[in-house]
Amino acid sequence: MQRWFEKFKTTRHYTRLGWAALFCVGILSGILVGMVTGVPQTSEALPETATGLRERPMRIAGEVIAERPIPVPPPPIGPDPVEPETQSIVPAARFDRPRIAVVVDDLGLDLNSFVAANNLPGPVTLAFLPYGEGAQAMVDRVKPVHEVMLHLPMEPTRRLKDAGPDVLMTGQDAAVVKDQLAINLGKISGYAGVNNHTGSRFTADPDAMFVVLEELDRRGLYFVDSMTVNAHVASAIGRRRGWRVEERDVFLDSGGPTVSVESVKAQLAEAEEIARQNGHAVVIGHPYDVTMDVLGPWLLTAEARGFDLVTVSELFVVPTGEDVAGIR
Repeated sequence: MQRWFEKFKTTRHYTRLGWAALFCVGILSGILVGMVTGVPQTSEALPETATGLRERPMRIAGEVIAERPIPVPPPPIGPDPVEPETQSIVPAARFDRPRIAVVVDDLGLDLNSFVAANNLPGPVTLAFLPYGEGAQAMVDRVKPVHEVMLHLPMEPTRRLKDAGPDVLMTGQDAAVVKDQLAINLGKISGYAGVNNHTGSRFTADPDAMFVVLEELDRRGLYFVDSMTVNAHVASAIGRRRGWRVEERDVFLDSGGPTVSVESVKAQLAEAEEIARQNGHAVVIGHPYDVTMDVLGPWLLTAEARGFDLVTVSELFVVPTGEDVAGIR
């Protein structure tokens, strides 16, 4: 009897624990059911995320509209990049006085000729033949006050050998002209524009010149027609298309290395007169001894005579109304 009583108490104890556990489970189940039934039920899908929307192109009237790219924020504004040493560092262009741009051609072949031109009082525009073996080394030594130009070989009417290698020819297809031009332009760096070396036949051909001028403009380069022939083709195309083209006004030494001092001085006087009449003049000379000897002192005194010496690039700066009125 005693054993039966002890067994009864133990069984009763576990039974109470079971009912308690069952009671707790019931309460928790009720809470969970309430939470589930409290959420509104709908047959519609929840909206897609922004990422999901971007992954599917929009459709309007059955046509797929390409998605617009997400705008990329602009790069942070910082200081202007440092110009390479081969670029000219020149003062801002003035327009209250006539301007004269002096170009020295045929550089890049002889070191002494380069040194003589580079030592001229600036600013002067120095034109380098691209095929000179030491041309780039000389360009790298150009004084900051000067400007660099590429002296581009073009087909002459005679003496083709004088033009040099990789000369641009009028009989070439446009694609070939572009290729030849690219070869020449790639031989040196650090130049702001181009002028023709020889080229009396090529510069008189409108189709050939259009190909060259279009490509130069695409590359951000100007062109100076050395006017080895009196054709004015390049300037006409430049005006019509809005491209930067200038013409040579005066040759200082068309007589070659034996030119006289008096002849060079007379040409400089003519350049001054043209600048007074037109507001500016472009002068081209060569690194002959006589030319350098006359040009140096003239450059030093030009400002006192009422002229501003400029690089060729400065000739393309458009004056304001007040500036134009100030030219005399």
